[in-house]
Order: sequence, then structure tokens, then C-alpha cells
Amino acid sequence: MDFVLEGDDRPIHILNAVSPDLTCALSFADYVCDQIDVKINGHQRL
Repeated sequence: MDFVLEGDDRPIHILNAVSPDLTCALSFADYVCDQIDVKINGHQRL
């Protein structure tokens, strides 16, 4: 993917998101939520 997720258990920043269509996609939102879960809880959502 062409973007980077940075942050810790508080702020999460999405860098290099080149298209508004990408950030509006449900599959992208699902991926971001999984990554947040990993950073906060140490595992992905089921």
C-alpha cells in the first residue's frame, strides 16, 4: 500500500493517503481499525 500508519495508543496518523477515494473505502477503514486494535490491544479484531 502507498500509505503509512504512524502513532501509538493515542494518536494515529495516516500518511501518504493519495486519494480521498481510498480513505472513504470501507475496506481501508477496516484495515485501519485492525491496525489500531493491534497497537492498543496487541491483536487484530475478530
